[in-house]
Amino acid sequence: PPEAESISATSKSKLLDNVDRSSQEDKLRDFLNYTKEFKLEVDHSANIAQIGLDRAFSRTNQERATWIGFYVNMALNTIALLSLRVEDDSERTYRNGTALNLSRVLLAVQLLTSGFVLVLYCVVRVPVIYYLALGKQLVARGIVEPFAFYRSTPADVIRAGLATLLDPRLLYHMVYFLVAAIGIKLGPHDGAFLNAFLLLDIIVKNSTTQDVILAVARPWKQIAMTLLLTVFVTYIFATYIFYQDGLLTNETDGNGCDTLLNCYFATSGAVVRAAESLGELISNNERKTLPLDLCYFLVFIVLLNIIFGIIIDTFSELRSEKADRVADRENVCFVCGLCKADFEKEADGSSGFDAHCQREHVVWNYVNYIMFIWCKDRDDDDGLDQFVRKCLETDNLAWLPIGQALRNEGTAAAEDPMEKVEVHVDKLETTVRDLNEASVRVSKKHSEMIQRDVRRISERLESFVTSINRGVTPAIAEAPAPAAPETPSTNAEMEERLGKLEQQSLATLEHLNRIFSVLEARSGAGAATTAADGGEGAPTAW
Repeated sequence: PPEAESISATSKSKLLDNVDRSSQEDKLRDFLNYTKEFKLEVDHSANIAQIGLDRAFSRTNQERATWIGFYVNMALNTIALLSLRVEDDSERTYRNGTALNLSRVLLAVQLLTSGFVLVLYCVVRVPVIYYLALGKQLVARGIVEPFAFYRSTPADVIRAGLATLLDPRLLYHMVYFLVAAIGIKLGPHDGAFLNAFLLLDIIVKNSTTQDVILAVARPWKQIAMTLLLTVFVTYIFATYIFYQDGLLTNETDGNGCDTLLNCYFATSGAVVRAAESLGELISNNERKTLPLDLCYFLVFIVLLNIIFGIIIDTFSELRSEKADRVADRENVCFVCGLCKADFEKEADGSSGFDAHCQREHVVWNYVNYIMFIWCKDRDDDDGLDQFVRKCLETDNLAWLPIGQALRNEGTAAAEDPMEKVEVHVDKLETTVRDLNEASVRVSKKHSEMIQRDVRRISERLESFVTSINRGVTPAIAEAPAPAAPETPSTNAEMEERLGKLEQQSLATLEHLNRIFSVLEARSGAGAATTAADGGEGAPTAW
């Protein structure tokens, strides 16, 4: 649909990079969640286009503006690094006026850029984030219908609004703009310190730098407990040094162990500097200091290396996860989950997997179809669209071809012919069993029908015989007595009456034969019809 064309490249890249790839089902469920965000983004983009601001306020422009601000900040810090110096009176100045004036211009550009990014984010992304938060509130209340915002309550609206205001990216852009404003207030001389912090924007823009931060943030509990243990052990060393006579140096200027607090600070400083021993703190009596130095080396070196090891292991784990994501993206079909090795090469030598992903299971074709379902009226759905819509509303993956591919069906069957034979045998056994059951049902049904029809014919025969008997009895009663001689006229009348009765009987028998022929023909046709209908067809009506 035309609405799907307004999905930004940034949103598509976010889907491919951040979708949950722990399993095929989790991947597709997260994919459907992203399509809901696409729908909200498309609707909001249409609203912006209606007021004629779509060229300026778009997610693509927002992304470009953030990179422009980053480059401007890098230029500011480069100029400060090469030109900023301290005079004799401790005043910070630039080497020349050109560098100073250029820094002032770049500070103004940085403020304008950060402000524009903040406005763009509020106009382009904040409404989408609000409706996503509102949808989560509805799901928490058990309303799984997508985009049913008309069913929200005031409490849902308040919670969604608070979640939008506390959005991490919105808070980040607000802090960035505030730091840029303070920097231009302080000027190029004193604002260089704040501009240096804005270089951390690279963490938001690059996944590798994010992994560096996550390497420390993810195992924060283990690192915190190790640091706490280090603090306690440092205090134990400080008290031991403080209470042992002959170990202290003669320094009492606050850098030695004249107090237990100063002794603790001095010991902690030695730990932070990763000194090889406590020689700077205690006397040079090797006999007394050797055991202490050995304990210090064993304890603190081990503790510090444990902290470094936790960070390094976490970073390696994050790097492995990233490598797995790249491998899944390049070697596994996003839709069906089949691996690259499951596909044969094409006739031209190219990979069948690439042709499969480019022609059969194209991710964005599925996105377009889902957008088509959501953008059309529910009353216009045909059978397939109605089924897919219900699956989307109930988060059901039955409509997606998980583990199936048209290009791979023939290859899979050819690779295992015995499996193919077993499948056909199972199908034939099932068919024969169904036919037998249908035959039993048909035989039972039509035996009842034939018995009912025979009963009806017997009743008709009985009535017919009764009528014949009624016709023959008067004829016998009208015949002359045996003693009286028969006249030719009387015999002729009797023969005529008996001939009529014989003709009626033959006609009746012929009519009965035709009835039985029709009965057998209709019974055969009814059996065929009943078998075709699954054995539950209605009996043939006379």
